[in-house]
Amino acid sequence: MKRIQADAACTVLLATGITNVDNMGSLFRNAAAFGVDAVILDEDCCDPLYRKAIRVSMGHVLGMPWAIAEDWISTLRTLRDHWG
Repeated sequence: MKRIQADAACTVLLATGITNVDNMGSLFRNAAAFGVDAVILDEDCCDPLYRKAIRVSMGHVLGMPWAIAEDWISTLRTLRDHWG
């Protein structure tokens, strides 16, 4: 897994309301293909570690940093304030 430098630009994928495990796996597979550095999901998203989501993602969900934001608005503000 690659480390993100504190002063380096990074690409973060923000996803809200992804409830289909096929779509979740697809999201991670495409994120890896396009060089996304991390994925942030809201609480309404399904579990990206569900077996079918891992299979559809071709395992990329296991190698990409991701997090679930409990407070979506606060998380977005923090991202904006810290990383622009």
